[in-house]
Amino acid sequence: MKKFCILIICFMLSMTVSAELKYFKFMGIPMGQNIESFSRALKNKGFTISPDNEYYDLGTRVFEGYFFDERSKVFVLYEKPKELRNVYTVAVQIKGSSKDYLQRLGNKIQEIIENKYFYNYHYLDENSSIKLPCEYNIYNSKDEEDVIPVGRISIDVSYSETESCYELTIFYKDFMLCALNEMGKELDV
Repeated sequence: MKKFCILIICFMLSMTVSAELKYFKFMGIPMGQNIESFSRALKNKGFTISPDNEYYDLGTRVFEGYFFDERSKVFVLYEKPKELRNVYTVAVQIKGSSKDYLQRLGNKIQEIIENKYFYNYHYLDENSSIKLPCEYNIYNSKDEEDVIPVGRISIDVSYSETESCYELTIFYKDFMLCALNEMGKELDV
């Protein structure tokens, strides 16, 4: 009963905060909606359920489609309780044989982020001439009072030993929804 009450409080808090804040978006799709609505919106943008989806547990849905005109896999993470199932993180994976090409694509995505959002960022390797990996904290506005970011976009290029190729990975995380998901895990709901 205690877990149920805390779950109800979390849900009510989520609804209250959502009325005040804009959810973080992926390709124009708000991440705060349930997985079914999010899936429909992705399908409307040309994505399909990946055959790899069957290998993932409840809480992850895998899609295939085009992101920045590149064949991509999109991993959508959502809350497991049947009552909520809200999307809180989206990861895009683009594979390729050329590290340089994927780094240039990553830098192009960075330029778009820098033109689209109010952000602060840091490069995870300050000594590198390549601006990857990096993380952007995204805000609703550029007001100094707006000190709590709504989400984070992380970009990195790495080599996959198992796939024998390079991978450009872009993570979109909605901070509020990630926190609510962690609370749900702690309550084991």
